[in-house]
Amino acid sequence: MKPDTIIFDMDGTLIDSEGFWTAAEYSVFSGLGVDMSKGSTALTAGMSTADVTDYWYQITPWQGISLKEIERRVIDEVGERIAKQGAMIEGADSLLDLCRNCGMKVGLATNSPHSIVDKVLERFSWHTKFDCILTADDVSEPKPAPDIYLQGMQQLNSSRDTTVVVEDSLTGATASVAAGIKTLVINPSIEHFEGLIDMIIPVEKLSDVAALISKPQRFQAAS
Repeated sequence: MKPDTIIFDMDGTLIDSEGFWTAAEYSVFSGLGVDMSKGSTALTAGMSTADVTDYWYQITPWQGISLKEIERRVIDEVGERIAKQGAMIEGADSLLDLCRNCGMKVGLATNSPHSIVDKVLERFSWHTKFDCILTADDVSEPKPAPDIYLQGMQQLNSSRDTTVVVEDSLTGATASVAAGIKTLVINPSIEHFEGLIDMIIPVEKLSDVAALISKPQRFQAAS
């Protein structure tokens, strides 16, 4: 397979924001009396903010504030952190340029909402980097459901046979594999990905993705 379309996850894949989400969630949910030690932020990595909010509510229900309001507080705090401190993952900018220069269609599919994506695009001047951008706001079921990747292929007029996804979480890889797309997973804990192993290609960093894209024969061998 020689891919002509590549769809990237965002948080933890292109931008170094996972720590922002962890800090914001700890701040907001702890303020509601939730004992964060009863769960694990690793379990919620890659989830939409709505799903994370529901996750903690099921563990320790709070009173008087809607789940939607709490979701908004988390998103607002993360957005502020990205706007002031956001950093891209090493190699992200050059990889996006490489994909475009190779003639590939480039998509972004993230469980973050549009408000966060807008701050990322502004922070890194990425407004022209993507042919298609989809967020949790654009689908009825976010990752791990396959909807966002199925919709992405439709908008990019691409097929699963010539599309590749770049992800960093089990939640995201579950979604892309369910959509039938070969997935490059950055530095995975393989034991967590056992059920997906036939559809993922482990890579250590974005420069490894670049090496596969720049020399398609390597990608075909890895597949």
